[in-house]
Amino acid sequence: MATRFLIAVLAIAVGTGIIQTALTENHEERAIQEAQGHLAWAQLEEARDVLSAALEVVPNSARLRDERSKVFASLARWRGDAVAGEAAIIEKGLAVAANPLHSGRWGEYALLLQENGRPTAAIAAVQRGLERDPNNLYLLAVLGQSQLVAGQPQEAVRTLERAQRIQSSAAVRDLLAQANEALETAE
Repeated sequence: MATRFLIAVLAIAVGTGIIQTALTENHEERAIQEAQGHLAWAQLEEARDVLSAALEVVPNSARLRDERSKVFASLARWRGDAVAGEAAIIEKGLAVAANPLHSGRWGEYALLLQENGRPTAAIAAVQRGLERDPNNLYLLAVLGQSQLVAGQPQEAVRTLERAQRIQSSAAVRDLLAQANEALETAE
């Protein structure tokens, strides 16, 4: 009798966890879809508000933080708002912290730092991502670009040549040409 009771309690607890996870994912998805609808119509404040409300329900959601970071970045670009740029960086940093194994987020975080005049911090961020995924072409390209912006053309050339050895791409070739040009100018 006691065993059946314990099994029933365990089944309810497991079922509740599964139900809670499904509700959380559904809530995230609906909020992201609604925010993207607002973004399509350039309703940035409305998108921000939808995502903020969703984050009150699911505060550790990397996906919601990613989306809110994009909204803040759009506000920063559209209005030239430095505070919104910093908010975008903070949100992306929280998204990275929520899921540090997601390589792409490290690159996005680095690009936001670079865009907001912090190329040295961008280099440090993308190097953290490369620790987890050392042959990630996207991260290597972001690192090379950040090194170039930071005035480190020699390091940028080395990084971008490494990226080209992994996989040839037009974007990396263009960045490599810029880095070589900057290196020649510096000499």
